[in-house]
Amino acid sequence: MGQPTIPPRGAAVIDFFRPLDALRRLTAGRPMGRRRSPRVVLCGCDARHYGWLRDLSATHEVIAMVTEAPWQHATRVENVRLYYPSEVFSLCRRFEVDYLVYATPAERDAIERAAPAGAVFAAHWCLGIKGLAAR
Repeated sequence: MGQPTIPPRGAAVIDFFRPLDALRRLTAGRPMGRRRSPRVVLCGCDARHYGWLRDLSATHEVIAMVTEAPWQHATRVENVRLYYPSEVFSLCRRFEVDYLVYATPAERDAIERAAPAGAVFAAHWCLGIKGLAAR
């Protein structure tokens, strides 16, 4: 009765690794220590953008393509979903998009017009995919 109970020898080691197991469960499925591929939104949906999608798929993660045509909205091209210009700002925030790639200034203008007032895009604007190679 007078003697304190002594925990087993391995008890301290087990308690030490418990936070590491929790961290391992939180990051399950994510490669640790590796950088993710740059995330891209293609600001259009024509033959040029489709070619860019095919070129970028090996080195970048293409999150979305943008279209103003209602019959194309929510369809998929090479497993990439098509969105309206008004959805691009929230996509950039939700998926932490790195680059917005456009072919003509009209595509960029359509997205900026559709964005909420005062919205500042954290992603970089690139005219064509040659801008991606320079970064």
